[in-house]
Amino acid sequence: MTDENLMLHVRDGNLDLASQLYDRYNIIVYNFFLHLCFNKELSQDLMQNVFFRIIKYRRSYKPGHMFRSWIFRIARNVFSDHMKRNSALQSNFIDLDDLNLSVDSRIDDLEKAERIKNLQTALTMIPREHREVLILKEYQRLKYKEIADILNCSENTVKGKVFRAISSLRKAFFTMENK
Repeated sequence: MTDENLMLHVRDGNLDLASQLYDRYNIIVYNFFLHLCFNKELSQDLMQNVFFRIIKYRRSYKPGHMFRSWIFRIARNVFSDHMKRNSALQSNFIDLDDLNLSVDSRIDDLEKAERIKNLQTALTMIPREHREVLILKEYQRLKYKEIADILNCSENTVKGKVFRAISSLRKAFFTMENK
């Protein structure tokens, strides 16, 4: 059964099927948050909030709407709400030790491992808005149309945002590489 069909059943009151959506999306949503905030516990809490909101607002799901876009829109709202509530606690400092940047010991090529670490570190250095669009495009493999739906903007706007995000990441990465 497709995600959209499952969600229609959930919307119509068959809440048992929500577990199938959870099984399909919990890791995807968790990783989305982890790439945004670099905090495992917070990512877990935010992911749980997304599924809570799916149940709470299930009647707002419209037939014909892509479930994947809908769940990421909810995830963005959950993250935005969290950031607003905790704005006083926010800091630009990210403890890189907490990022768990350790690279798999099986990687023989130390130079490649160092580049991966630098890329991950560079990702922490770019603005959150840039990180978000890159996560949706590169890590979640969403199409421009899906991202436009999530961000509520045009595909051309998304393409511009992705271009600026890649430029920002490239600049941060080369700063890391040249240290």
